[in-house]
Amino acid sequence: MKFLDACKSFHECISYISVSSKILDHKHANQLLRQRK
Repeated sequence: MKFLDACKSFHECISYISVSSKILDHKHANQLLRQRK
């Protein structure tokens, strides 16, 4: 059970990191677009 719980939390952590990194990439892309104008 503990192993499964660890796997679940690990996947949740990875999905959270990937989502937050996508949001950061989106903000960064918006900043680059503003600089080009």
